[in-house]
Amino acid sequence: MAKGYCEKHTVKRTDRQSDKQRGSATERGYDYQWQQFRLRYLRRHPLCVRCEDHNRITPATMIHHKTALRDSGSKYDEVNLVALCFDCHEVVEGRKRTPGGM
Repeated sequence: MAKGYCEKHTVKRTDRQSDKQRGSATERGYDYQWQQFRLRYLRRHPLCVRCEDHNRITPATMIHHKTALRDSGSKYDEVNLVALCFDCHEVVEGRKRTPGGM
């Protein structure tokens, strides 16, 4: 049995690098200092803002940069950050279709 979505519902990654080309999280700048910042940020912003907008309560596990670091987005500026759950982060990044009709 195939894993993931059928061909019709798979988000194409034509403009994205493969995971191997991206490098590790540390290589992309998510070092110990980032991990400590991330923990503090998620303590202050514990819920996914995208789910909250749809009247759902979901713990945030990811921090999304509104302007990507590769596009000169600020890594630690909270104006550039938003707390999301894993599923919403995947949707925002274009790796997954919108779950549950959101």
